[in-house]
Amino acid sequence: SGTELYLSYSDRNGDNVVEEFPVIDDALDLDGRRTVLAVEQPARNHNGGDIGFGPDGYLYIALGDGGGAGDPFATGQDPDSLLGSILRIDPAGDPYVIPVDNPFAEGGGRPEIFAIGARNPWRI
Repeated sequence: SGTELYLSYSDRNGDNVVEEFPVIDDALDLDGRRTVLAVEQPARNHNGGDIGFGPDGYLYIALGDGGGAGDPFATGQDPDSLLGSILRIDPAGDPYVIPVDNPFAEGGGRPEIFAIGARNPWRI
């Protein structure tokens, strides 16, 4: 793998998208664009959206609980929903690899989840 740029955004529907772009000779290779993760959001607020690489080399992705007052979609404490969580993945896979020491890597919830219960983590 070479150098990549990762972009997190809310699309026109309010859903979260994380994309990867190869960087070649200090320029983005737009033809090499790859969607790493796309998560449907039930509302247009509380989408979170921050991403960053940790000292462990994994990509951390912040996703809000889906919006509305009082967590009406009950995602904030639901380990079977990616919403309301901080995810941790290795984006080098197809589309990504789950770190073996993630809390739910062996079951009991979505294996991408690293931390649960985030209302609207727009910065991590």
